Amino acid sequence: YARLQLTLGKGSQMDVHYATSADAPSAEQLRDVVDDSNPLRLSGGNPDLRTSLSHRAFLRYRTADPAAGTSLSFSVNASAASDVIIPATFTAGSDSVRVRDVVLPPGAQFTYPVNAGSAWSAFAFATYGRPVAPLKSNLNTTVNVSYRNAPTLFDGLADLSRSLQGGA
Repeated sequence: YARLQLTLGKGSQMDVHYATSADAPSAEQLRDVVDDSNPLRLSGGNPDLRTSLSHRAFLRYRTADPAAGTSLSFSVNASAASDVIIPATFTAGSDSVRVRDVVLPPGAQFTYPVNAGSAWSAFAFATYGRPVAPLKSNLNTTVNVSYRNAPTLFDGLADLSRSLQGGA
């Protein structure tokens, strides 16, 4: 973990944070046992899972002008992870299928954890405020945007789930 805080002049400040972590698979994820309590929705572990490594960064800038009554603040968060652990789901069609030494009857699903490449996300947020004299109040405007990119695996087909959101 690292943190840097800078004063950039009268009323302005910037913070930068960085952290990294190793996310080991849980004992349940590693356990090579099949849960067949529901014969149509089987699940199991994966003893071959690797530890996922993640990085997170955060930047925030703030400034204010007390004389004018204005303020501006924005922040950006970003994260990235490698060897992310996701659920892999396989569905048997009209015939029985063998997946990881598990025989699935027709129509049954088997879900187990796998390492699936990398994922990342980012979020940005900004707020501007200023006084509105006729209303004897402050007006604040806020905007934000986020993006997420994460791997998925269904019936042996790898894909990326992407989502973009924004607001004001």
